[in-house]
Amino acid sequence: MLPPNMTALVAALDKRNTASGVWADSAYRSKKNETFLHKHGDRSNVHYRKPRGKPMPAHIRRGNAVRSKHRAPIERVFAVQKQAI
Repeated sequence: MLPPNMTALVAALDKRNTASGVWADSAYRSKKNETFLHKHGDRSNVHYRKPRGKPMPAHIRRGNAVRSKHRAPIERVFAVQKQAI
């Protein structure tokens, strides 16, 4: 049985989608998910988590900011669609 967050990730992937990137927040970052994506030829654009008890390194913060810049407009569309239901 797959962990709940991996089940959601696997269900969200569609082989008909020709894009090779998978975008998600840090809740989906795990070794199992990263291995799964790599084996299936998908590029992970999943946010990194802040290390516990330490400040987030600058390069990780910048990388997450770039990912957020791409994700934010799409998240807004999903939020509007969700409100319409």
